[in-house]
Amino acid sequence: MQHFLKSPIDNIHKIFTAFLLIMVLAGCGFHLRGNYIFPDIMQHIYISPDDPLQPFQKNVRRILQRNNVAISQQQNAEIPTLHLSEPVFSEQVLAITADAQNQRLRITMSLNYQVTLGNKTLRDSTGIQSFRDVSINPTAPITGENERSLIKDELLKEGANQLLRQLTTINHVEHAEHTE
Repeated sequence: MQHFLKSPIDNIHKIFTAFLLIMVLAGCGFHLRGNYIFPDIMQHIYISPDDPLQPFQKNVRRILQRNNVAISQQQNAEIPTLHLSEPVFSEQVLAITADAQNQRLRITMSLNYQVTLGNKTLRDSTGIQSFRDVSINPTAPITGENERSLIKDELLKEGANQLLRQLTTINHVEHAEHTE
């Protein structure tokens, strides 16, 4: 019967191990995917151009709202403005079949953004780029177009996440440097 009873030292060892694991994960900056910690200066933002139906902006707005960042409906010199260019898609042929049809493509999405506060620049014009390599079946053109559409949607989501990760790095030091 004695081997069924756990000693207090075993319990303390398990608690200590769990505590240590939690501290290591917290210390290395671990957080759930899609959750961002925005600096105080970025807790309220205006997006220019204001086009909530544009697919890229829709992704950005959804993630900002999920992370409790207020999106202003009007531009104001006291809140940062996120200036977004229109996403541009391009395709590069990576491989062709023996009868000269595209077999493998690289689809790339790129855009530029800038963050300003009044007439001060918080983040200079910066580019974001996402890409996917895709195998296309030349005998099924409709499937290829559907696949392209899905990949473009994925690239927009990935680009929105890249943008927001970069926005989390805007800090008070940059803000203070640009306001002097």
